[in-house]
Amino acid sequence: MIELPDTLEREGLASLHSAADADALEAWRLKYLGGSGLLKDMMGRLREVPKEQKPQFGKRSNEVKARLESAYEERKSSLGASAAPRAAGPLIDVTEPGV
Repeated sequence: MIELPDTLEREGLASLHSAADADALEAWRLKYLGGSGLLKDMMGRLREVPKEQKPQFGKRSNEVKARLESAYEERKSSLGASAAPRAAGPLIDVTEPGV
């Protein structure tokens, strides 16, 4: 259990570097950093860790979270991706009154 943060960091970074476009980057973000992502799942497993290992597991989990978030921001910048992939086609404001 204590090696879970190391494994998640290693796999997450490898997967992130293989993201080639904005869609792949967004899929990675959802998988690792999303509300029901792997990072949140790992943090929830803290209650399963033996009492004497909780401080070490918690500290390492926080380090992994910071590292993955930082790596995501760097990758997003290097790809020139926006926060979310744009929809195809023109933007139309359906709330504008007609002519």
